Amino acid sequence: MKKGIEFDVSQDCYLGFARPVREAPEGLWELPDQAADSAYVVRIVRTPDQLQSAINVRYQAYSEKLQALAASVRQPGPLDFAHGPVVLLAQNRLSGEAIGTLRLNTGPSFLSMLKDIRLPVNIVKERTAFVSRMAVTGPVQERQVVRNLMQKAVFQLCIAKQLNRILLLAVEPRERLFYRCGFSDVFEDGESRHPEFLDGFPVKALYADTYSMERLWREERHPLYDFLFRTFHPEIEVFSSLSSSGHRLNEAAPPKPETHAADPLWVS
Repeated sequence: MKKGIEFDVSQDCYLGFARPVREAPEGLWELPDQAADSAYVVRIVRTPDQLQSAINVRYQAYSEKLQALAASVRQPGPLDFAHGPVVLLAQNRLSGEAIGTLRLNTGPSFLSMLKDIRLPVNIVKERTAFVSRMAVTGPVQERQVVRNLMQKAVFQLCIAKQLNRILLLAVEPRERLFYRCGFSDVFEDGESRHPEFLDGFPVKALYADTYSMERLWREERHPLYDFLFRTFHPEIEVFSSLSSSGHRLNEAAPPKPETHAADPLWVS
């Protein structure tokens, strides 16, 4: 495993084991070398062109893996233009090609999206981030690098915005990716939900605690510990654009009301 420089806790972050780690496919957590990392950059969407690039990635990924839902992500929705949510875009640094995206939703807007799931009080009352519209395209090895970088960017943003929990909906069987990242089932029965806004797709509602991740990952000797907490990644540029992200797209307007039929994770 590669070693990186000592990290500054005020800038890097996080995620917590609420349950024992579950098994993941062999090789899933092998880290790329630093030369591979530097080929990419992760930024917050600020312009209509950047947003369109994110939409294109969403549509391509869903067309390959979830064709029934692809049409619902072909156009941006109101949450892509709102002040609260943050849309991330991963690009090839040299070519500028967009290869990954996700949206970090906060505040009461996402709770209305999930009302038919009947989330537990501890999720509803906490400062929670709902991660959605995650998609990655390109070669398999490239996708894993981009996933890792985007997940680290999410963790950093959650710490910076003082968000206590991360919530997501994972399409089966991709919940295994997130169990290994320290996520646990929201519902004690561990059963899938089939919400109407996902057209009945079976999903697992998962959550993670933001502030206990570093300690727990260190204790568990998690293979991504160095990647998240001890390696500086200059390709994650979210803080350089966060302060002005609220002004992005302020001259644009969504073409139609947003549907939420494509919020399960990762589509790649």
